[in-house]
Amino acid sequence: FVIVGLVVFGVIALWIHRKMLKRQEKRYKEHFVRGIAKHINVTPTSGQIMSAEMLKKEFDLIDKDGGGTISKEELKKFLNSGKVGSMDDKDFEAMWTVLDVHNTGEIDFVVSL
Repeated sequence: FVIVGLVVFGVIALWIHRKMLKRQEKRYKEHFVRGIAKHINVTPTSGQIMSAEMLKKEFDLIDKDGGGTISKEELKKFLNSGKVGSMDDKDFEAMWTVLDVHNTGEIDFVVSL
């Protein structure tokens, strides 16, 4: 009975540990996004705020296959095209980790807002 009790306790402890790790990961991502958002200004050079339609148009330009989502490769190609400057691989991976909220390898328009 002692061994069974220890196994049950171990399984429960492992489950709690994993759940807490997921919560911590979510908190880190949210903190990272807030930190980035403080320094991002999504306005064209004219000073006008971009509408949802304008953002959707830009999203669709990056979405080369027209699937309604942007894959990691599509975003990487867009950034490497030089149209928006440059980004090293480390920064790109950090940004992608935040954008890919559901770990699907793709982001959709709603998540990107």
